[in-house]
Amino acid sequence: MEKILYDIVKKNKDIIKKAIIKEIAREGQVFYLYNSVKGMNLKLNELRKIIPEYITIDFIHGQMPSNEIKYKINSFENGEIDVLLTTTIIENGIDIENANTILIENFDKLGLSQVYQLRGRVGRSNRRAYCYLLVDSLKGGTEKGKQKRESIKEIKDLGAGFQLSLEDMKIRGAGEILGDKQHGALKIFGYDMYLKMLNEEVKKIKGKEVITEDVELEIEIHGYIPSKYIDEAEKIVIYRRLVSIEKISELEELKDEIKDRFGRLPKVVEDLFEYLSIKILAQKNNIKSIKKENNLYKIKFIEGKMNFEKLQELIISKKIKYIQKEKVIEIKNIRIFFEDYK
Repeated sequence: MEKILYDIVKKNKDIIKKAIIKEIAREGQVFYLYNSVKGMNLKLNELRKIIPEYITIDFIHGQMPSNEIKYKINSFENGEIDVLLTTTIIENGIDIENANTILIENFDKLGLSQVYQLRGRVGRSNRRAYCYLLVDSLKGGTEKGKQKRESIKEIKDLGAGFQLSLEDMKIRGAGEILGDKQHGALKIFGYDMYLKMLNEEVKKIKGKEVITEDVELEIEIHGYIPSKYIDEAEKIVIYRRLVSIEKISELEELKDEIKDRFGRLPKVVEDLFEYLSIKILAQKNNIKSIKKENNLYKIKFIEGKMNFEKLQELIISKKIKYIQKEKVIEIKNIRIFFEDYK
């Protein structure tokens, strides 16, 4: 018998209500995963309108004081709270045997490994556990969301636990350059090459063709994730997700998630996100290299892949300067340039 039953269902008040009442009726408890700190109070009020008054509900998220989080988790563990509304802060280290139902809202916006990690918060006792993966639509959404739904269905059929164990081992193998010698690797290979190597290793593991990214950044921004902020094991997972991101919106989502889970970002982590943001924008705009010299940025495009009309417009308006000898454009502010070059 499968210990944790789960299904992908369209978000519906009746389904949510029945799932919660079913668990409470057998004297169990429920996790409700909602990964938005800003909308937490609205979601709490929404759930209170759905469920009966006798069911107690409270919430936690990573931006709350640590003593308040600890107090509420203890209250949940002691049975004083029936439903705990939470962000991904519960992903690691929370094991409550009496909680055997979890509802994960908009699971398709989370990483696949995250979904399984969160799923593992239930099924800690000898009881049958339930995991409901809630989505706004079973058919629509982004292409990545559709692929994620299909992946979960496939892995469910093939035996998720075994597959994920193998994947984790592979990831940790690829992540050796992110282990204790992290800073050494940075010094030896350089920051840009370091992330490039990791990305290529991840793609090899996934069986994807490795295409060398021809983007060179020398912009005096160097960030990393310190061990005091995130421990080594979790850091590997975060780095892996960072280097696979191809859109600014996805980068911002991960930034908000990290802030929620681990607290305010140290400056070096902010720098890491800034670096990756510039890199994504450079790739999107067919830029070969960006170098900072004397407080000015020199940008070189991939030959034949620049927007000539837009560049000419910016040169005429004196927003950028073209240096014929070096075949580069010179700018003062990289962010303003990307806005103007849209």
